[in-house]
Amino acid sequence: MSSPGQVSAVSPGERGAVLVIVALFAPVAVLLAAFAIDAGNWFLHSRHLQVQADASALASAQGFQACENEPIYRVAGQYGGVGSVVTPQGTVNSLTPLYNTQIEGHPSDHTALTSPQRVKELINSKTYFGQPGKEDATVEAKPPCEAGMVDVKLTETELPWYMHLFTGVVNAHARVEILNEVTTAGAEPFAEPLPTPNVMTATLVDESNGNATIAGPITLTPSGDHRTWKTSSSVPVTFDDTRAAAGTLAVGLRIAMTGGATATCGTAGVSCYQNDTEKHGITFTRAWANTGTPGQPVEKPVAPQTKEVTLAGSGVSACPAGPSGVFSNFISSAASCTVQVSATGVQFASGTGAPSITCATASLSVNGTAMPCPAGSPLNGQTWTSGAITVAPNSGINTLTITWTLKAGKLPVGGSGGTGGTCTEAKPCTGTLAVQRLNSGAYNSQTSEGDEKTSGPILGAALTGPGGEAIMSVPRGTTENVNVSVSVLGFENSTTIPSEPVELAFGGNQANAAISCNGKSNGKKELEEALATGCNRVYGTTQAPAATACSTPKEPPVCAKENPGEGKLSKVLDGGMNLRINEGKNQCVNPNRWAKPNTIAQLISAAPKDPRIVITIITDNGALSNGANEVPVRAFATFYVTGWAGDPCLSQVNGSSNGLAFTKDDKPEGENSGVLLGHFIKYISVNGKETGSGRCEAQTISRCVAVLTK
Repeated sequence: MSSPGQVSAVSPGERGAVLVIVALFAPVAVLLAAFAIDAGNWFLHSRHLQVQADASALASAQGFQACENEPIYRVAGQYGGVGSVVTPQGTVNSLTPLYNTQIEGHPSDHTALTSPQRVKELINSKTYFGQPGKEDATVEAKPPCEAGMVDVKLTETELPWYMHLFTGVVNAHARVEILNEVTTAGAEPFAEPLPTPNVMTATLVDESNGNATIAGPITLTPSGDHRTWKTSSSVPVTFDDTRAAAGTLAVGLRIAMTGGATATCGTAGVSCYQNDTEKHGITFTRAWANTGTPGQPVEKPVAPQTKEVTLAGSGVSACPAGPSGVFSNFISSAASCTVQVSATGVQFASGTGAPSITCATASLSVNGTAMPCPAGSPLNGQTWTSGAITVAPNSGINTLTITWTLKAGKLPVGGSGGTGGTCTEAKPCTGTLAVQRLNSGAYNSQTSEGDEKTSGPILGAALTGPGGEAIMSVPRGTTENVNVSVSVLGFENSTTIPSEPVELAFGGNQANAAISCNGKSNGKKELEEALATGCNRVYGTTQAPAATACSTPKEPPVCAKENPGEGKLSKVLDGGMNLRINEGKNQCVNPNRWAKPNTIAQLISAAPKDPRIVITIITDNGALSNGANEVPVRAFATFYVTGWAGDPCLSQVNGSSNGLAFTKDDKPEGENSGVLLGHFIKYISVNGKETGSGRCEAQTISRCVAVLTK
């Protein structure tokens, strides 16, 4: 038998098995470790690339303030950490300095910017770099200022090792959209009525018969921004009123507007223009009626007549056309302008025994003041045209009267003068040939809510026929297919400095814009504090109909309660604004900077923030009263305050080198001390505190908020 030692000597050794196992599994372990390291590197690159995309989108949102595409592209590329970006308008190169560059861990990390980049950035592209199959249908492939968004798609290419086998790229996506601000804090404690109404109607009335309705109310259709209103189709109108006396008919166009659901003159919350004491309309149509033959019969002759009498712009300072593109006898002009009157078919006398035409003349007066006429006497049957007539801005109704004069023959019916019923050289006979009218509206100015003695927010109005011709003179009894067009003042964004200021009414005889927003009493002290610091309450907006918008409490509240106030509101405004802007000192601490060479972007980006930039609450047209009602919050707007009656900065020299206000921003005109003078500006918040909804359009007054939506 073999000994145990012999058996042990021939048994195989186990130590070599470990080497075999290590040899077999070590490469696998190395591969797994490399894969883990590579996956970690990929994950780290992916997360950092997303940070780059977020930073690129958020930083570029600042460029929407004074929207220019090129700066937006450059900032997006710089904060995206890339040397060039591909945009809808081409590639933008050589972007420096770069921020948020991709982390190391790639062979090309230290290459120069001029070398091919492994990180590609596309702005507002439907696809990622080199990946046509991944299409994003939600992006607008347009320049940012047109699209209202910055959509950033970043792609890192040439991933090393294993990841290159699986994907080869890392993608990151971020999008900032510019939305309407729907919640805000710190708004001033006053609400401003939106000049643009929710509903507008037009009515043609017989001004000579107690404003009896001839046609309407006609519902007008608004443009998207509610600043232009038109008839959707022509409306047949007969220019006659069987209840009225014979002769020429004075037809006025009345405009009713409201923030509510229906617009009928005489209804609460409805503003009706032109509703002055003489019941004039915004425009005027002369529906003329001629009977008999001028100069006949000889013993009791018919007075001189004319057919159509119209107005047109004239000369180098011609008054502007209306919203329909043709001249209207309602004008809106910041400066004096000129018009001329034309009368067709002028007939003085005819037939046997009629006085000679050489003894007949015509003259023109505007509001009783003689105006220039052409040399010589007009001839029978021809067109008579006046010289240039100067119309002052904001002058309201201008009555243009053409008169006739006869120095021979018998006194015509309806005329005056003469001797013993006979017209002579020494005592001629006179009378009215025709009357036309022009309405010079309240150009680009805000009037107290409910003030119905001016044209209020109406900037243009025209009555036109199917061919686009103005209807300001027609034969009585004629049926015309009529179109109505009206343009109204919006809270326009100022694009230049200086520019025309607007007035915000804080309080007045017709309405109270003050609101109670700090949960305290309505006293003078509390209102002054709110003016100085802004409301501590967060407000939201509502688009619910006016009748139901405030019926149910919401959080945040979407309606603001009017503050009936204590004492004279204009004094409260003075005190509150002085606290806000001049630290309560009776001296100028923060002067008005609305003047060249400053720009709006500079005013907005000033550090510390210019206290003259305030947030206003916008409510419906016609919503305000003098009580303690609740009014719906429709939007928020940003206003740059250039002055008020008690502003100690008004003593500064205008137009001086320190960039103070230009002349028209001195202070509110007249005795109206309860207003703020200034300009609406487009403001885009990027602080992330406000919320937004719906695309914020550049031409609207709404405050905007940049929201990271992707």
